[in-house]
Amino acid sequence: MIPIKQSTASYPLLFFMTDSTDHITGKTGLSPTVTLSKNGGSFASPSGAVSEIASGWYKVAANATDSNTLGPLTLHATGTGADPFDGIVANIVAVDPYDAVRFGLSVLPNDARGLVLTSGTAAAIANGTITLASGHNLASATSYAVILTGGTNAIGKSRIISYSGSGDVFNVDPAWNASGETTPSGTITYVVVGYPPAPTTGIPDVNVTKVAGTTQTARDLGGNLDTTVSSRLATSALDLDGGGRVNLGKVLDTVQSAGDLSTLISQRATPAQILTTALTESYAADGAAGTLSQILFGLQAFLQEKSVSGTTLTVKKLDGSTTAMTFTLNHASNPTSVTRSG
Repeated sequence: MIPIKQSTASYPLLFFMTDSTDHITGKTGLSPTVTLSKNGGSFASPSGAVSEIASGWYKVAANATDSNTLGPLTLHATGTGADPFDGIVANIVAVDPYDAVRFGLSVLPNDARGLVLTSGTAAAIANGTITLASGHNLASATSYAVILTGGTNAIGKSRIISYSGSGDVFNVDPAWNASGETTPSGTITYVVVGYPPAPTTGIPDVNVTKVAGTTQTARDLGGNLDTTVSSRLATSALDLDGGGRVNLGKVLDTVQSAGDLSTLISQRATPAQILTTALTESYAADGAAGTLSQILFGLQAFLQEKSVSGTTLTVKKLDGSTTAMTFTLNHASNPTSVTRSG
């Protein structure tokens, strides 16, 4: 008995007809009469066509009408010179157990903005580009984020990608070899996720009609600000030089020399460094709020390697063997929900 997602036409219903003479040999050349019972209901003829496969095996072609009712799907078949066949040939379920992205769990979105849109093995990679596997269906006018999940000098690296205008080639920003990095090589696997679009409109004007419950006229707020700012400047302890610039003698009560502030600014990481520096692998504990890097590693681990034993789903760390997280499924064969347990 195989699980089949409700109202889909992906998998045929298979059954075996036995010769009534010896009750062992497969009976060939039949035109069986077949009826189906959906979830214990009355038997009726299938919508899918019945045909012979070989060696006594027959099938009812996949049909969305035959799979439109949740529960066991029972098949009864008879044929001249053959023993009747009776059996539960499928279990119609609400989730897709053959979905490679979300493992059949409907609570995990399969194609949502900000989550996985496509994945595969790259056809090629160069310093400034990556060639995705064909059939990705990504829009040419949209930017995305690609995360590498396999390859040499590759795992965990990510870039913003945009269509180059040629084949399945996407430009990457920044280049793979930016900031002294080594361009990934070998068999490159990846996932592509959504990237927020740039805003198309500015922040709207705010019309302030009251301040602390007091109705304002056209210049009330401006006049109050002028008075407050003038007062603060008059009593400010800031040291203004002759050009009206602020002369910072101290930062956090520490006396500054001429180059101290410039040195402090230069030590801050740039956006490019943040995007191209590998993170330290770490995972948030069950029930605990995670850091940004812990959340990213958790998503990456869940997408890459996991195993199921009974109702326990185990997610592995990047080394492929150490446990990162465990989850409990509400059913061993037909899960509809998942709860983190470790």
